[in-house]
Amino acid sequence: LFVHSIQKAVIGRLGAFPIKRGQADRTAMRIAKGLLARGECVIIFPEGTRSRDQLLRKPYPGAASLGLPDDVTVIPAAIWGIQQKHGPSRVVFGPPVSKEGLTGPRSEQAAELARRMMAAIAELLPEIGGPVQDPPTAMATSDDE
Repeated sequence: LFVHSIQKAVIGRLGAFPIKRGQADRTAMRIAKGLLARGECVIIFPEGTRSRDQLLRKPYPGAASLGLPDDVTVIPAAIWGIQQKHGPSRVVFGPPVSKEGLTGPRSEQAAELARRMMAAIAELLPEIGGPVQDPPTAMATSDDE
């Protein structure tokens, strides 16, 4: 999205910022944490990209780590229809994802929150025409890119 100058300018004005995919992007995480600290909304795609095969992909735990602080509410959203180049797309939002009972090291908490996020998205998909499917339970790594 940030390769072409016109597109970069438009999407940048909408508040989007680039993320280096397939690696830990400390700059993007710092920007996202700053926005959340100011009470702003941050939209993150936990799978890192669209799924062209209509199946949920493994999430990256970094997306979930942003949702760990107590003052951050994680709202799941399922998007359907973007697999095709043309046609309508639908979005549905669910209730906040529970963070109750998250224990252990931060990395384990993020992985568990990512699993809960994907389970919530899997529940929402049929509401907007997506397939019934089990959510992934494993985490994505840079090797999955």
